[in-house]
Amino acid sequence: MPQQKSFLSDVVVAILGLLTVATFFSFVLGLPWQSLGMWRQTEVASATFYGVSGLMIACLVTLFIAKDETAIGIVRDKVSLAFGAFCLLGFILAFFSDAPQRSIHGTMKHGAGVIWYLELFLLSVSLRILFEKGWAKTILLASTFAAVGIALTYGPLEKVTGVPLGFEEWAGMATGLAGLVLVLERDRFSARWAQFLCVAVAAAVIFYGYWVSDNRTVVLCVAAGALVYAAWCIKFIARLLDKASARAAIVTAITLVGMFAVYQSGPVIERLSLAADTLNSNVDTSQVLSDNPLDRLALEKGGLGTIWSRSYLVRVLVDDLIQHPVKLLTGNGWGGFEDAYERNARNLPGRAFLDNFPSASQAYWDGHHKANFHSHNMGVEVLFSVGLLGLVLWLSIFAYAAAASKKGFYVALAISVYGTFWFPVNHATAFIALAIALSVAVTPVSSKTRTIVSGLAPLGYVAAIALISLSVLFGKVIRFETFERGFTPSMPDANVQTCGLYRTSVFPENEITWALYTLLNRRVLAAEDPAQSVYDHTTSFVNVTCMLRRYSLEKPDAVTLALSLKTRGQLVALGNKTYGALTQDIVNWGQDIDKFLAVAPKRTEFLAPYLNLLGQRSPTNAAAEIERYLPRLNEADPVREYLLYLKASIGNDQAGMKTHMQKAVDLGFANLWKVTPAIIKEFDLK
Repeated sequence: MPQQKSFLSDVVVAILGLLTVATFFSFVLGLPWQSLGMWRQTEVASATFYGVSGLMIACLVTLFIAKDETAIGIVRDKVSLAFGAFCLLGFILAFFSDAPQRSIHGTMKHGAGVIWYLELFLLSVSLRILFEKGWAKTILLASTFAAVGIALTYGPLEKVTGVPLGFEEWAGMATGLAGLVLVLERDRFSARWAQFLCVAVAAAVIFYGYWVSDNRTVVLCVAAGALVYAAWCIKFIARLLDKASARAAIVTAITLVGMFAVYQSGPVIERLSLAADTLNSNVDTSQVLSDNPLDRLALEKGGLGTIWSRSYLVRVLVDDLIQHPVKLLTGNGWGGFEDAYERNARNLPGRAFLDNFPSASQAYWDGHHKANFHSHNMGVEVLFSVGLLGLVLWLSIFAYAAAASKKGFYVALAISVYGTFWFPVNHATAFIALAIALSVAVTPVSSKTRTIVSGLAPLGYVAAIALISLSVLFGKVIRFETFERGFTPSMPDANVQTCGLYRTSVFPENEITWALYTLLNRRVLAAEDPAQSVYDHTTSFVNVTCMLRRYSLEKPDAVTLALSLKTRGQLVALGNKTYGALTQDIVNWGQDIDKFLAVAPKRTEFLAPYLNLLGQRSPTNAAAEIERYLPRLNEADPVREYLLYLKASIGNDQAGMKTHMQKAVDLGFANLWKVTPAIIKEFDLK
């Protein structure tokens, strides 16, 4: 019997090893020739990880049933226990969030929800087991080769392979972590020359990864590690760092200080920029209409532009928590950044559109159009998603890691610094897990503990089957998305009770619909005759807009309503040809704005296209609507002045039109909607 157990364990470890090594090369699934789904470079990897994670659970459960002392001892370690508790808390809280499916999966475009953190936990445990089972050198070589492959993809092979994930910064994170682990584990090789080679290879991989990614966080991590190494050479500091409690406190402090510093840095940079007045020295800002001096500063282009941008990513979530303090207890669930952004977009400085229009602010926050799915600060993201208890557990993972050993301290330090300015990517999961695995110890366990774990372990097969099943379902969703993005003609259905290209309660259906509608809108606007293209796609517009209406009726949310209102404003402005496709949107326009203002009271800018069009078609109704909305608008709101301009326009009050349009642009209306040279000339705006 013991021989059978040993043989079974060896087979299971071999399977676990092959699965784990393969995850380092998941970036191949994100190369551009992969053309499945809506988020082609993320979803296939996510679906694959679901299946791999299910198989990993099955392997781990089999080892637990076999009473494998190493496997059980690794799960019993404090780092593993804290990580496991963190994953369990996220799963429980997901069902108390407004969007349980989104929290469990993360947003489809990002793929970092409850399941991703579970995958990270499973990989960390599996890698530690494999290190103890003789796989250390194989894993080190695999991670190094994979890191080099990622860097080469962004380097000389870029023209051949394209760019995975569409941005190169994550390559710096992957190569940095691979290099760190290679340095920390160089003693796995007994020969001095081999250890030296490890350090040299690690340095080359880190440098090359930084060179192709231009991710300055890599430099910060290397600098932090070098500083700690130097500090350990100073006796009185070394005595402090030798204390486990001190290492834990340092890592915790870095994370918390990083969260606070990034939050505060945006306004500080603005004040310093105003005092220095250097950011607009080579830019003509004479046509900027706003009275706000910040609008004459291209804040994102300065030396601290990235920090300024990161600050407002963090402020979106923190300010939302300040408005809803009860969420400090329950969190908002994973993937809630976009919803918080839509609720708070008017709090952000600068213009709201990408084009650098002369009359608009010189400042532009890039979160308006890219990477708007994460705050780029893992501590803040954890706090927003799973509340204070979740943050405590997250901090405890790395506090325990730092306390466990010097290696664990370097790992915790690196992840804390990375986490201050960056976000996780599913293609980098294995590299993050590899670093965490170094801090996990094999804790001695009693015979009684092994028996209890062995008895309870079979329940884990249920989780394994669930994840493998989700992987299969995810594959079906991806195939559906691939078909639907062609927008083939179909029977129109404007009945909110029955309309829908699909229904799913397992995945975030609304996010798929948002993406399809965004893609459809982008295609028609890029057409040679956009209005005719809308007409040609009438059935697609009827079906998708009906689905959006169903979501807003079931549970009004800021993302659905903002997308719908923004898009209908763009399309209706194309002319009469679009009205048939958007009939329901036009009829319910005022009601939808009311719903949106109920969840995002400051987002009044969508009143402008609605009332402008209504004024052209029915001045009497527009005047009534203007009177209905005016009492709800703050006097400092430029949209209020624009509504007064429309009111004056309906009454043919030329003086009033000029007065209120000037006040509107003084208050920043040109940062919300483009004010054309023709309008500027007509009213002599300054």
